[in-house]
Amino acid sequence: RPWLLDGVATQACTTAAGAEPLKLMRTEFVGPSVGSELARDGALALAMTIVGVLTVNHDWSWPAAVAAALVAGLVVGLMNGALVAFLGLNAFIVTLGASTILLGLSTGISGGQTVGPVPQGLADLTTEKWLFGLPLMVLYALIVLVVLWYVFAGTPVGRYAYFVGGNSDVSRLAGLPVRLLKLGA
Repeated sequence: RPWLLDGVATQACTTAAGAEPLKLMRTEFVGPSVGSELARDGALALAMTIVGVLTVNHDWSWPAAVAAALVAGLVVGLMNGALVAFLGLNAFIVTLGASTILLGLSTGISGGQTVGPVPQGLADLTTEKWLFGLPLMVLYALIVLVVLWYVFAGTPVGRYAYFVGGNSDVSRLAGLPVRLLKLGA
């Protein structure tokens, strides 16, 4: 049943691509899975709402709407990082609070309504087939996983992030830019 494999592959890709950066969540950056799942859900809901509303209700091109959603995600991430890095707030609490705000903002932007249909070009990015009939989502997830694996395993910044997440005080004493690394996480 190819349609079954299609659905499972698409769902697994979303989980896989979101799981790799969550490695940092095992440490002091953010608490265990409940907080990380909520943060991802809030950020994804906001991004999808922004893309949907801008393309459907305001006639933006889908690349411009995706760019706007990425900028919004960057702003939200920097705000959360600043709360943790500079104000010393608990990352788990910041994550839960941000998720609540983002889900509420998403509902407010969409007016609580489903927005659609999205432009066909955008839909094709997730539904077109690739190797062995798998959706392109599999390729996207593989690219994200390889890039993040390289960053965390093969670069000083990735290793420093693990160190800071394991023990901020020792990392600071070792001369690592703890606040900057927390902001970037």
